Amino acid sequence: MRYFDGGTPLFSEELLRELRRLEFCYNPPHPVPLADYSKAYQAVWEDFSRSVDSFADCTVFDGSLLHHPLNDMIRNYNASKEQAAAHVKMLLNCLKAVLDKIVTAMYE
Repeated sequence: MRYFDGGTPLFSEELLRELRRLEFCYNPPHPVPLADYSKAYQAVWEDFSRSVDSFADCTVFDGSLLHHPLNDMIRNYNASKEQAAAHVKMLLNCLKAVLDKIVTAMYE
């Protein structure tokens, strides 16, 4: 989430302080445990998976869904290769419901 447009704040100072306090991705002042970090992204991917229309012709994944969070895991949480791989596998597992929807729709 962007907090500023150039030098102009997009939120009140009180809300900006709270957003900064809760920040856990880009250069967080108070990092959360790595497991909580992964759970937050898991929730996003599970929500996405539930919302996907099985009849969509195409789905585009933006870098912010995978490589930005991985960079943050490594930079801010010192995640190992094994932890990063487990994170990616967990996220891909969230897409299982989407694949099931697509396969089911193909045979209906």
